[in-house]
Amino acid sequence: MLKKHYYFLTITLIVLVALNLRAPITSIGPIADIVRGYYDISSSSLGLLTSLPLLAFGIFSFFAMYLQPIFGLLIALVSIIIGEIIRSSGIGSISLFLGTIIIGFGIAIGNVILPIFIKSKFQRNLSKMMSLYSFSINISGLLGVLVALPLTLFMPLPYALASWLVLSITTLFVFVPYTKNKRIFRKRKIVFSAKNLFISKTAWSVTLFMGFQCSIAYCILAWFPTFIMQKGYSIESSSHFALFLQIIALPASFVCPILLARFVGCLRSIYMASLCCFYMVGFGMVYLFDTMWLLVIATIMIAVPFGGVFGIVLLFISQKSLNVASASRLSAMSQGVGYLIGSVGPYLIGKLNDVFCRYDYGILLLVVYSILLLVASNLAHKAKPI
Repeated sequence: MLKKHYYFLTITLIVLVALNLRAPITSIGPIADIVRGYYDISSSSLGLLTSLPLLAFGIFSFFAMYLQPIFGLLIALVSIIIGEIIRSSGIGSISLFLGTIIIGFGIAIGNVILPIFIKSKFQRNLSKMMSLYSFSINISGLLGVLVALPLTLFMPLPYALASWLVLSITTLFVFVPYTKNKRIFRKRKIVFSAKNLFISKTAWSVTLFMGFQCSIAYCILAWFPTFIMQKGYSIESSSHFALFLQIIALPASFVCPILLARFVGCLRSIYMASLCCFYMVGFGMVYLFDTMWLLVIATIMIAVPFGGVFGIVLLFISQKSLNVASASRLSAMSQGVGYLIGSVGPYLIGKLNDVFCRYDYGILLLVVYSILLLVASNLAHKAKPI
């Protein structure tokens, strides 16, 4: 049990840090055409703008596991702030991409540290706290979609990108009390296991589950508004679709991991398969139809797993680990390799559009990813703890 006066501070810190882990990236999707026009970049370069943070997530996740949690969170927040400053400097596309990479570095640290931090502090309420974390992550994504377009309509694009500094700097100020009593300088005891995770079926099943989940999620964040625009809708309408998706995803992000913890036996497999099938049906409808009410139904079908599956992956990282040390290593591997797998998707959709001048092939790619997610989720569910 945490000391009483740090209990709510810890929960607040988890929520605020989580809010910084998606909004700086998701805010690009609704204004993709504006960004492309302002910086004069291609569709594949725009896709790379989403892939770069994922590459950073993958590369730096392996190093994050060695950081002391409080020190790691400080590095994450400072990196996000520096990256946002560089990205919004308005110097040109170089500052846009460089700032994005630094933001991705900070988010990578936060992605790995927070699940470890939660497992160490809230062992008895793990599923609820992971749900809160997942919920906060999706709130962050919602904020990015909600304010991105209005900000660009009222101020120059670099200023709109810089607006996320308000959130990151506020979080840093809230974080300061947690550094008292030299917590930030305490050494972290790292326990190494003799088991090599790279030859573990469990580790790879969870990693593939994370990878395909990341691919789908970040393709949605980067390209879903554009998919709607190619159906003949305006940038405002496409932004509303993206916002609607995020709103539906919010309750799913909180409820889905809790429901999974309550199901037993074959009900768990059926439940997880249903979430993956929602993806397949939803993307299939987006590919086939352009009627508004059918696209609304498709958006709902996509939003439920979009919100819920990430929390389930996080829960699996904890449930498939026998101790905190194992959770740390599994978190680093699943997020490190998983985000590297995920980084391919957004870029590939942009490249397909550059070649074929249409996004239909990108939508079909997401149908394929949904099938792979179904297979990986089943393997992860059946895997034994390590």
